[in-house]
Amino acid sequence: MKTISAFRLLLASATALGGTVAMVAPAAAQTTTASIRGTVTDASGAPVAGATVTAVATANNITRTATTAANGAYILNGVRTGEYRVTIAGADGATFERLVTVSIGQSATLDAQLGAAAGAEEPADISVGDQSAQEGDIVVTGSALAETRTSEIATNVSQEQIRRLPQTDRNFLSFAALAPGVRYNDSETDKGFQSGASPASQVNVFIDGVSLKNKLREGGVADQQNSRGNPFGQLAVQEFRVITQNYKAEYEQAGAAVITAITKSGANEFHGEAFGQYTDKALSQKNYIDIRDGNAEPAFERKQYGISLGGPIIKDRLFFFAAYEGNDQDRAFNVNPSVTADPGAIREFEQASGRRLSEFEGAFVSPFRQDFYFGKMTLTPDDRQVFDLSFSRREETDIQGFGGNVAFEAAENKINVVDTYVFKWTYNGNNFVNEFNANYLNYVFNPTSLNPDLPSFDYAGVVVFGGKDSTRRELQQGYTLRDDLTWTGFARHAIKAGVRVEVTDIEFTNNAFIQPRYSFNRGDNAGTPLDPTDDLTFAFPAEARLGLGNGRIYGSNTQVGLYLQDDWDVSDRLQLNLGVR
Repeated sequence: MKTISAFRLLLASATALGGTVAMVAPAAAQTTTASIRGTVTDASGAPVAGATVTAVATANNITRTATTAANGAYILNGVRTGEYRVTIAGADGATFERLVTVSIGQSATLDAQLGAAAGAEEPADISVGDQSAQEGDIVVTGSALAETRTSEIATNVSQEQIRRLPQTDRNFLSFAALAPGVRYNDSETDKGFQSGASPASQVNVFIDGVSLKNKLREGGVADQQNSRGNPFGQLAVQEFRVITQNYKAEYEQAGAAVITAITKSGANEFHGEAFGQYTDKALSQKNYIDIRDGNAEPAFERKQYGISLGGPIIKDRLFFFAAYEGNDQDRAFNVNPSVTADPGAIREFEQASGRRLSEFEGAFVSPFRQDFYFGKMTLTPDDRQVFDLSFSRREETDIQGFGGNVAFEAAENKINVVDTYVFKWTYNGNNFVNEFNANYLNYVFNPTSLNPDLPSFDYAGVVVFGGKDSTRRELQQGYTLRDDLTWTGFARHAIKAGVRVEVTDIEFTNNAFIQPRYSFNRGDNAGTPLDPTDDLTFAFPAEARLGLGNGRIYGSNTQVGLYLQDDWDVSDRLQLNLGVR
């Protein structure tokens, strides 16, 4: 296990509240949740001890409570993302109420002043949104909380941005480009992202705490390299956070950017969504090469469609959410060996093989099909516990590997399958939050010959036809148990510790030349040209290859990760973020 130590320092300016310097309670970053913290003062600016802070989720009435300390500070840890009605009540009956939105991984600040007179101007840090005031209290609505103190360099991407910002392929990773220094790669068969000058293999993506790290290839994200598809259905993504620098010790297996995303959950009201998108070749331009060579305009068609539904099974207690997305694409590649082949070689090939070269030529469709399924159940038996159980499956078929002088029948079907299973239990105790996560990832990449029963024939300089001569099967299975405990019982400290155990099984089967491959040269076996009057210079293969033996490689690896981190407010202007992993 590689050990990385990180000691981070954050200098922050003091927050002035009513003319008094307010000490902000420390915050603990969460991989899938957030925290709300702040300071409560009275009308004179003095801290209010013993005030009750209550946050109620507007979607499902999940309730979180905390009590202010002697310095007026409070913290709500392990808060799930979404909209909350926060009410702060003092012992004298003065109240403060605000409707806020909390984002994933956010260390949000909400300071409050109790007992303000009607019409009194509220502090600048909570002035966003429409407001109304009554005698003795302040009510503020419609605002997203801001982060004023955190060492992380991060960008949050909200559900509103995912819904409204334009993109071409409904890949939620494309929105990672909103973070400074992050680039999204949108090539035909290699989609993904990278940060700074680091390669894509240095990033990591977490969805509901499940790492999608690709441990077989350099793409960074499982099933993104050599694929036209998307890693996860956008309909199922609630929001995500892109952390590019100074992420804390709880994150692992990344040397550059980290994306942590959460999926949607059901609520007390039924909500559904459906979409459809269609594009055909009427919106594409015939390229110069096809115009030059007189090729027909190649086929192009893309259909993306999906549906989702979520709602209650038992109001305030049990919820469900389900989503499906389809991605169908048809592109065409031209097989045109006669453009580059020597006319004499073509004549000799046809005489030797008994096949007409024209039967291999033309524009052939390269179909891609992706189906994504997602289901989630959420149980809240009481205000202290939340249970989540979810499943996702991504299936792809993609016929590629032909074009130029490679015939369509020599193509391969790139089969991709990714399954994830997640169980999560969150328990909110007095001064602590415990998050337990058990998950399983199964990733299979299996390029298979389109015609596995046909030998492969390679007529040098003319055409390659028959079956694909090789096949591969790459398997990555990960079994992970993780537990994170956040303790806020010590004044000025938020201490988080965790343990993670992952067993990864990897299998790589490379069957090269599982189908015999015959290579033909124009000339003798050394490639020396024969008498030009000889019509059958392709008559006998110069080389024959057949793969024998077992090409399977298998490995199993157990990783144990331990970390401890402390967000320590030394003073009102100095916060230390200390961590070791």
